[in-house]
Amino acid sequence: MTFATSWYTGRPALAQGFLAQFAPKNAPLSAIDWLSNSVAPPQMLGYETADIQLASPRQEIAVIAIQNEQPDSLGLLPTRVTGLPQNLWANGQVDTIAAQLKALTAPSLPAAQSFFIQLLLAESHAPRGSSTKATLLIERIDRLLEMGALEQAEGLINLVLIKSPALFRRSFDVALLTGHEDMACQSMRTTPILAPTYLARIFCLARDGDWAAAAITLRAAQSLGILNSEQDAILTRFLGSDLTEQDLPLSPPSRPSPLIWRLFEAVGEPLPTQDLPIAFAYGDLRIQSGYTAQVEAAERLAKAGVLAPNVLLGLYSDDTSAASGGVWGRVKAIQAFEKALVTKNVVQITNTLHLAWVQMQNAGLEVPFANIYARRLAVLALPEPQADLAFHILLLSEGAQQIAQLRQPQSAFDALLIGLATGTITQEGGDLRQEAERKSLTPQQEAVAKAFTKPLLPHDLQQFLDQNRYGEAILSALALINRGASGDNAALCTGLSLLDRVGQGDISRQIALQVLLLKRPTL
Repeated sequence: MTFATSWYTGRPALAQGFLAQFAPKNAPLSAIDWLSNSVAPPQMLGYETADIQLASPRQEIAVIAIQNEQPDSLGLLPTRVTGLPQNLWANGQVDTIAAQLKALTAPSLPAAQSFFIQLLLAESHAPRGSSTKATLLIERIDRLLEMGALEQAEGLINLVLIKSPALFRRSFDVALLTGHEDMACQSMRTTPILAPTYLARIFCLARDGDWAAAAITLRAAQSLGILNSEQDAILTRFLGSDLTEQDLPLSPPSRPSPLIWRLFEAVGEPLPTQDLPIAFAYGDLRIQSGYTAQVEAAERLAKAGVLAPNVLLGLYSDDTSAASGGVWGRVKAIQAFEKALVTKNVVQITNTLHLAWVQMQNAGLEVPFANIYARRLAVLALPEPQADLAFHILLLSEGAQQIAQLRQPQSAFDALLIGLATGTITQEGGDLRQEAERKSLTPQQEAVAKAFTKPLLPHDLQQFLDQNRYGEAILSALALINRGASGDNAALCTGLSLLDRVGQGDISRQIALQVLLLKRPTL
């Protein structure tokens, strides 16, 4: 069947009966409810992802298998980079692991976020039951998309040379959200195995300048009753006034896909992204979005751990307006602190540090703040209480270990923080072995100390270690830490202990520091 390149011509030569089978009524390919309905599911095309019929632009038919028989093993980060074992997932069942991964609430603590992303990107032997359906690979990609880690998700997708419809949908939406929709349309045109839906076909025809073909395709879709009222309205407006006399603003959808979101922008009615999934925030990083929208988007992405702190600092430094409140309060506070650091005036630094810190706390951006200013704060001799505040800020930075090694503990809590930062709080050593040292600790602080000095794992979690099911053990630890960050001290202790026992002691202690210093609930 040589239909592969015909969609792009937009001509009536394509039988309406054949096109109707690709209507949006088909079951979605993903659990993500905001993915665009851009290509038809593989079962509608009569092939399986393991044996792909690929028609070249010359209509030569070839049968090409996915280049990796175990796509679930693919990753961007090798073991030598992550420190994670090569058999991370190998000893578990693929469906069980995928379900556990899907059920895990995304971490809110920055160290846990960063580690979770690393886990999703790690190379590993494929779990039992893996196939070319790429169940675990797609679930990992979906978790990255949900966290707003678009570049990382795209990197995983690009490891698979031949894209199944499920993978292409995700790649297409990443391109829409990052402003590379023309590349996505070109990829769709040159990959005949993909059967685009009417929505994507019309969009891409118009993007390529073939407005007549787009209009013909829209009328065909309307005559078949394939488009819902929302799609019909936005496509009609998108293709121009010669197709409609309606001038009233369109009703904004409550849960737009990236394609619908891009169409609304194209017709001059851009949808705000603040209440949309975080992946949409990338669209507001562009200069045409306006300064406030850019800063708000950058803050969301930095809080999720997927935007470099210096990008946020650059935006904070750009504003010269006199506005106040909300994001503007943070902008002014950071600018005042920056000015004080430049002048090296200790009085001004002392006066501006606390305000800047409170503003960043309000936005959940303490760790980006710490990493931006750690080097300059470390060399300052500040009076109390700013000196203690600066010490706690520095413990949230990447240089925490070096900072902690230079400080003598002033209290049991101080000793706990230093032990965590330096890695000396263990069953064999550390300043907290003395029971007297612990009397002044809060229950949460005591739970953290116990995680490293008196670890005890329940039998069901110990089984993960005994059976070398390391990936499942890590996911369980992250779930427990999520609960612990919200106040469940027993779960916190167990989660930190498990993460330490699976060979991730540095990450476990970094998370523990953030639990104690940020006191942030899970999302």
